[in-house]
Amino acid sequence: MPAFAFILYFNTLGHDYALDDFAVITENRFTQKGLAGIPEIVSSAYWAGKDEVYNVLYRPLSVVTFAIEYEIFGLNPGISHFINVCLYAITGLLLFGIPYKLAKGKNASLYFIATLLFIGHPLHTEVVANIKSRDELLSLIFLLLMIYCLIRYAFENRAIYFIAGSILYFLSLMTKESSITFLAVVPLILIYFTNRKIGEIIKISSALLPGVFLYFILRYYSLGSLIGVNTEDTLSPINNILLASENYSQSLATGIYILGKCLFLFTFPHPLVYDYSFGQVPFSSFGDPVVLIVILLIVGAGFYILPRIKKRGIFSFAVFLFFITYSVTSNLVILIGATMAERFLYIPSISYCLLLSLVLVNLANFRENDNVQALNIKQTMAQRGICLLLLLIILSAYSFKTITRNLVWKNNETLVSNDIKIAPNSPRIVHQYSDILIERAKEEENPESKKASLNEAIDILKFSIKRYPKDMYAYVNLGNAYSAMEDYENAIAAIKAALRHDPNYILAKKHLGTVYNKTGQHHLAVELYEEILQSEEASIDLLLNLGTFYINDKNYVEAIKTLKKLILLDGDSVSAHHNLAEVYTKIDSYENAVKHYEKTLTIDPYRRDTLFALGRLYFKLKRYKLALEKFEILILHKPDDYQTYFQLATLYVKLNQSSNALENYRLATQYNSNYAVAFYNLGNLHFSMKDYNAAITSYMKAIEVKPDYAKAYANLGITYNILGQLEKGKQMIQKAIELDPSLSAIL
Repeated sequence: MPAFAFILYFNTLGHDYALDDFAVITENRFTQKGLAGIPEIVSSAYWAGKDEVYNVLYRPLSVVTFAIEYEIFGLNPGISHFINVCLYAITGLLLFGIPYKLAKGKNASLYFIATLLFIGHPLHTEVVANIKSRDELLSLIFLLLMIYCLIRYAFENRAIYFIAGSILYFLSLMTKESSITFLAVVPLILIYFTNRKIGEIIKISSALLPGVFLYFILRYYSLGSLIGVNTEDTLSPINNILLASENYSQSLATGIYILGKCLFLFTFPHPLVYDYSFGQVPFSSFGDPVVLIVILLIVGAGFYILPRIKKRGIFSFAVFLFFITYSVTSNLVILIGATMAERFLYIPSISYCLLLSLVLVNLANFRENDNVQALNIKQTMAQRGICLLLLLIILSAYSFKTITRNLVWKNNETLVSNDIKIAPNSPRIVHQYSDILIERAKEEENPESKKASLNEAIDILKFSIKRYPKDMYAYVNLGNAYSAMEDYENAIAAIKAALRHDPNYILAKKHLGTVYNKTGQHHLAVELYEEILQSEEASIDLLLNLGTFYINDKNYVEAIKTLKKLILLDGDSVSAHHNLAEVYTKIDSYENAVKHYEKTLTIDPYRRDTLFALGRLYFKLKRYKLALEKFEILILHKPDDYQTYFQLATLYVKLNQSSNALENYRLATQYNSNYAVAFYNLGNLHFSMKDYNAAITSYMKAIEVKPDYAKAYANLGITYNILGQLEKGKQMIQKAIELDPSLSAIL
């Protein structure tokens, strides 16, 4: 089983981060503290390290594993993917090994085939290929081990198994709250597989209660309530279409339709998409054929099970297991923050694999202690051959789909770019694809390519708004796209459209403030952010942006107050310390600037802009040794940083180390052949060393890069005069004065 898992998911080991990986790993301030962030992870909501507003989920354990990884390996997606594949391989081992061991080999073929089908099923690609879904992987592993311990306790009555089962269940809850369904699954398993009386089953199942009790204490402490706080963003029709149902009948019918879609994906997992929100699932009614078929299947299963329920067969167990584990995310019991998702079907898919395995085993006549009469041997062998062929076909199809689907999960861009073709009507995919297009445009140097990306983003956002006029995030992102095109009038209009739908939409206000800041209307940006502070508790990103707006407005007193408030909220905010240091530099409070630059580097030792700024500040303060140290650290971690080579060269000139200065000026121009000022300074250095021919070459190169470089012409003219080439010298000096008349006074 482990080998099969690794074969299927080997192609994920070189993948990058995608989707929610950013929120729980790369952009999560708790995770990025490593081991030091664990107390905050355990005492906060699931998304708190990234999004302080979303305060519903409490599942710290998987995030703790990411923090441990960060402490040991830094940001290394390859390690994270490897761990996910290992966990999936372990899951396969447990799924087969636990029932095989407990049943002492009975029904081995059934469990083996079911596990093969589970490991190969393409619906699990999201769980394994998306690092964030480690919560699903760990949760199931803890649950399987818990079941093993409690069944051992049922047969051996050893306290160690009772205690171990209780601890494992607590760990599962700390990983994923949907493990709560196993309060019903454990008694179900004990009823079906242990022949214990009701009193004994209650006693054994009581092992789960301490874990539940402790989990909810921690949850209450971390979220401020047992349930958590839902916001308009978390419970939105864009995320869960059932929230927009006209009545209960429509909601129920749509929930049954979603169940039908899930059953279809179990059987025929194509096409797969990472989002099944608005636009993916239509509203339904009890006249819908799909709804009627699902109801008939449920009724049919009920009629089949009821007369046989006392026999406690695998079929009825699998059906009960499915409905129990599916219930919490089905939207039939309670409405949650999502319509459906492939990861929601991870544990329920065990039931499907058991049922399909049961069909194949029965067709193949695989029975324990088979006593087949001679006349039926050929028929039996033929049956087994056909069923093995069917199993091979199914596994081959599953494996092909799994491996090819994994390729789509390579990174965020490949995933979103692929899935928008499958689900162009999904606002959430449109949001994420437009994010990618806008970011791509920011990095694009070709003006036409940049314009094409932004126009594509604008088109899909307008289409999304047309389909769902209340899609406020689409308005905001439309504003971002226009802003990237420097069409600020349309940018402001788009974001204000979101505010017309909801005048208190904080995200729109934040982005509108950013646009105002870009247009030089810093006071309007400040007013917006101060208005936000009146309505919500100060958050890290809010204070950081407000501090930036104050800096741009040259209101340094308020900028310092705001950034200090941010540091009180998050003392390890590198951006806060860096920006505060910049403010202190602007007001010539150099010692305070040094203090906060150094603090930034204790948190993020290799932050490029901090090392560069602090190196320049030390240079200005004539602390040349410290300046040299910062620049050398920067070069060590960014060996192609031409600006740092330039600063080093200037520093070596000050230290009268001409050879080192020459080498660093050459490196600066090597890594940026259009670095005119570096060629100019290199010419000056050659001139000071009386290497006039080399000086001329450097001045000429500076002029080639920057044809209006007056000082380069002036120094070139002086150099020609020294060499006795007076006519050339005169021409160059005249050109310098023509470009910059102020030079006539010194020439």
